Amino acid sequence: MDLIVFQEVLDVVAYVDRVLSAPHGSLLLVGRAGVGRKSAVRIVSALHGAKLVSFKMGKAYNLKNFKNDLKSVSP
Repeated sequence: MDLIVFQEVLDVVAYVDRVLSAPHGSLLLVGRAGVGRKSAVRIVSALHGAKLVSFKMGKAYNLKNFKNDLKSVSP
């Protein structure tokens, strides 16, 4: 993976690592594009050996869809 590392990306990596290192740590990432959140999460999840899950959302996505998506990835 080619990645340009700048301070904001390092801050996100540190934050994601801190959250995922906590017991039952989980994240919901929202915000402006181009900050490197997705890359940071991929890096940290690989370091932790964690499974990374992301859902495809659209205009019709609702709570019922979210619950079904959670059920599909739960053990």
